[in-house]
Amino acid sequence: MKNGKIRWSILGLIWVVILGLVFFTMPSTKQAVSQNQTIKLPASYTTAQAQKIQSDWNSQTKNKHKIQGRQAIVVFNNGNKKLTKIQSDKIAKKVTNLNKQRKQYGIDTIVSAKTSEAAERELVATDGSTQLVQVTLQRNADVGKLNKALNISGLHVYLTGSSILNQTLAQEIRAGLQHTELIAIAIILVMLVLVFKSPIIPLTTLASVGISVAVSKWLVLKMVLAGWIPFSNFTFVLMVVVLYGIGTDYNILLYTNFKKQLETKPLAVAIKQTYRQAGRTMLLSGMAVFVGMASLAFAKFAPYQSVVGVALSILVLLTVLMTLTPAFMGLLGSKLFWPRRELKQKQTNSRVWGTLAKISINRPVATLIVVLGLFGGLALAPKQSVDYNTALEVSDHQPAKQGLMVIKKHYPAGMISPTTIYLASNQRLDTQANLQILDELTSKINHISGVQTVASVTQPYGQPVAELYIGNQLRAVSKNLSQANQGVADLQAGVDQTQTQLKQQDIARQVKAIDKLSDGSAKVAKGTKKVATSLNEANATVKKMAKYLKKHQKDLDEPQYALLSMYLETLQTKLGKDAPTMTDELVDKANALVAPINELSKGAQKVSAGNQELAAKVETLPGEQAKLQDQLDKSKTGLAGLKTGIKSLNGYLAELEKSPAGQTFYVPKTMMRNPKFQPALNNYLAPNRKTAKLLVILTVDASSPQAMKIFDQLQTITKGTLLGTPLAQTKIAMGGGTATTHDLRHISRADMQRTMLIMLIGIGIVLIFATQSLLQPVYILGLLLLIYRLTLVITNWLTSQVLGQTSLTWTTPFLVFVMLLSLGVDYSLFYLKHWHNNGWQLSGLAGGARTIGIVVEAAILILGATFAAMLPAGVMTLSQIALAIMTGLILLGILLPLVLPALLTLTYRKSKINSHEAETRIKD
Repeated sequence: MKNGKIRWSILGLIWVVILGLVFFTMPSTKQAVSQNQTIKLPASYTTAQAQKIQSDWNSQTKNKHKIQGRQAIVVFNNGNKKLTKIQSDKIAKKVTNLNKQRKQYGIDTIVSAKTSEAAERELVATDGSTQLVQVTLQRNADVGKLNKALNISGLHVYLTGSSILNQTLAQEIRAGLQHTELIAIAIILVMLVLVFKSPIIPLTTLASVGISVAVSKWLVLKMVLAGWIPFSNFTFVLMVVVLYGIGTDYNILLYTNFKKQLETKPLAVAIKQTYRQAGRTMLLSGMAVFVGMASLAFAKFAPYQSVVGVALSILVLLTVLMTLTPAFMGLLGSKLFWPRRELKQKQTNSRVWGTLAKISINRPVATLIVVLGLFGGLALAPKQSVDYNTALEVSDHQPAKQGLMVIKKHYPAGMISPTTIYLASNQRLDTQANLQILDELTSKINHISGVQTVASVTQPYGQPVAELYIGNQLRAVSKNLSQANQGVADLQAGVDQTQTQLKQQDIARQVKAIDKLSDGSAKVAKGTKKVATSLNEANATVKKMAKYLKKHQKDLDEPQYALLSMYLETLQTKLGKDAPTMTDELVDKANALVAPINELSKGAQKVSAGNQELAAKVETLPGEQAKLQDQLDKSKTGLAGLKTGIKSLNGYLAELEKSPAGQTFYVPKTMMRNPKFQPALNNYLAPNRKTAKLLVILTVDASSPQAMKIFDQLQTITKGTLLGTPLAQTKIAMGGGTATTHDLRHISRADMQRTMLIMLIGIGIVLIFATQSLLQPVYILGLLLLIYRLTLVITNWLTSQVLGQTSLTWTTPFLVFVMLLSLGVDYSLFYLKHWHNNGWQLSGLAGGARTIGIVVEAAILILGATFAAMLPAGVMTLSQIALAIMTGLILLGILLPLVLPALLTLTYRKSKINSHEAETRIKD
């Protein structure tokens, strides 16, 4: 006896030492949350590929630590009133100070309304009430410290963004879990006191479960930080509720059996017998739950894989219950049940389970028909709507959530989380042909219903740059031709003036007008050169256009190419043939006109020197005048034809400008080197110019069902636009909130079905060994699936009526499945193993239901109250899980004693089974 006490004391001391080491070496939960803040998706999903492309992009830049940065948005809001100039100046000053102190606050980059005109258009609300500042935070940035630094008197200031919202949600879950744990401890203490009529057993139960929680948390954090297992916001939630749930169940089972053994056996024998019976049941049940959860290591989705941490906690719990709990039994013995002195008292049984089991055994077929009739149709109800918007889970009183609501009110709904389309090619994208493809893609996306703006290298401000399109360039050619036309008009005026002067009969007056005539002829020559220059420029431009069209014939469809070819052939005919001949002749005529006029001017000057010379010159004037008139008539004819040609050309150009061809993107080489175009190249093309990105802002919420439809269109149009082009082999990836939600929906739905199957198979295998039967595991798992479906349907209705939430969060169905499967397997095995221990006799089904029913009812009552403690936490997922588990526990308490005895009765009532056979062979 004394040796036994020493042994149990040593075991207890070992756990005290372990608990002390755990307490002083507990890893940081914040660090684990920070490392796993974003949901990691498999590499085959587009968001994972987008992250890889962005990392490669960042690695090419000087500021390489931006790879680890997280995007956030600072919201400065003046309610519904327009920001005053004083307030705007305060915001600008605040941004300036933040820029100076970026290192202090862990800020990498800041983009504000003062950064550029484009940024101002994007970041200042149209009603002027709100300004946004985009910041990139380092992973270790102190958000609380930054929040304090952002405060401006008289303004609402919020720090928000997807990473900030996720961090806020994690904090809320941790706070809610701590709150729930404290309430759960109080509830368990009270309920166990009522069940065992003793304060000692509740304390030892909480001690064993509490140590299991602490050691499990330490172990899981160590493995998470080492990168051995994944982690999610709900790892500890599930761990705590599972350990407190099944830990309490197992303690009730052990202490109930121990009390029964102590009635007739010595302490050492009672402990041994307790673990031979109840301990064996506990191990089988715990291993079934462990195998089920551990099998989730084969899941693809990290949040589902994180359940492996909960599986490890099951092993810790079983270890504690197999060592520390018997130590309590050995050290305290019957004192565990103090203040009771007599242990042998009338056994309390469950009337509810006994009555339900009796009905089920007497009328198994009718019972199953009624159950299926009442619950089968409900279980087959349409699937419940599931929301994948993490922001909805954050409480409305949180500043990050309030900032999000301000953005949604004053900006496009998709502003908070734009979609980024990445195009990773093996060739440079800053060529004319590839830029044209990118511009075509940008324009097509811009026409999708639900898209607010699209920004790309060719449309950096969300709008086409007019100078980069052929229509605008044709407008410039038309302008040159209009100037040429004006030159022709000036030329015609000069010719008319010259002819008028020549027609004067008064030679003296003609002599006086010679200088004016000389000036007119000079204007003719100047105008002619101007016309020639303009026409030559137009001719050169058309030649370039024709050369470009021929080079990129394969990039245009047949009708478009034919239309362009027709216009350009006509232009080439007019400008390439008629115009050069016309202009050359016109220049020759003008030069011929200038020479005699100048000569005439010289003669007129000599008149004053001598009458003879004047007479000689004047006598020659009529002949020269006739020649000159003839030349001027020819010039007028040429000028009229030239004016008609220019008018015709302008008509062609106007048609071409308005045609679809006018919308063709074309970047001259000079524009590529233009400093004004460099920011667009640097922002939307990677430094190696082989990767491009497009930023798409939607008019709808990034996580809404409408956004999912738009996302599908984005993928289809992007792939379709690149198909058949030189960029057909380009890798396409999408990032941002909509892409993440899209991938999250896809993988969570697909992997949940796969995960459920894995868990069912894993637990089923353990149940086969535990029950020595093939059918009994099928009965158990089938019943639990029915209860799970019923639970979701009822929970969806309750969340709508009680919590005012129209849909379940995406994590709720999975967490509820894991919990109900774990608890359901426990309660089923408690019942079946009691039946097995009594020889598999059908007569023992009702008695077993009464005996085990009281244990299960106590566990259900305690667990139900424990989960009810999660409702005040204020976290949507925790509230929904609480309602679901409470609902599922009630259904378990009703359906398990109805369905399982009925199925067992129908299976075994024709078999002659004795105790020996039950222990040596499989009965099915």
